[in-house]
Amino acid sequence: WLLKHCPPGARLTASLQYEARVQAGGTLALLLLWLAALGWRSLLLTWLLPAYLGPPLLYFVQMHEHAACALDPDGLSNTRTTLTSPLLNFVMWNMSYHAEHHLYTI
Repeated sequence: WLLKHCPPGARLTASLQYEARVQAGGTLALLLLWLAALGWRSLLLTWLLPAYLGPPLLYFVQMHEHAACALDPDGLSNTRTTLTSPLLNFVMWNMSYHAEHHLYTI
């Protein structure tokens, strides 16, 4: 069940499956430790609330990077680089350089 979202035909080696299970187990262990040490309110305010409020806000920040672009696989025509403030660039890991992100993925 843990790896059901992998694309069809992806090579799921034993080491990859093990690593995914270790990461999921580690996340669950940290969650339980957090709940035991600090309670559910701190978990709600510092993890769950940002996890639900962040993506809609992030959508409005990133919407301009693909809006009204061509729907083809060419990275130069299906996305764009935008100019933003240095603070937003820092917080968003320079994602305003979005065309470059698609053209030269690491």
